Amino acid sequence: MASISNKQLAEIIYLQLQKQASEKVAKEVSKFLVQSKRTKDLSKIMRELSRLQYERDNVQEVTMTSAHKMNESLKQKILKQMNVEHYVINEVIDEDLIGGVRIESNDSIFDLSVRNRLQKLKASHR
Repeated sequence: MASISNKQLAEIIYLQLQKQASEKVAKEVSKFLVQSKRTKDLSKIMRELSRLQYERDNVQEVTMTSAHKMNESLKQKILKQMNVEHYVINEVIDEDLIGGVRIESNDSIFDLSVRNRLQKLKASHR
């Protein structure tokens, strides 16, 4: 018998949450994961479940990676440029970045980091 994927499992959980109390669904899911020895998949399943919820609510998940914490004004300017109205921001601090920002959303990636710009400059001079 083929194993059910994390994505398929998240879709089943999502549908069950529409019909049953979340506590009951959580107990059933945890029982299934323990019995099938898939507890390590929980974070991936929850991530997929969040994606399904965001998709249903027309919410974009935006990950902003920079070398330093960004102020709210800058985040709002970036979101405005991206035409994002409903969003959830995940801010990641990556001290290995020289500078700039990398922005990932549901359907696009904008790499405005200094490292990316230097790599493009290097590639254009070959």
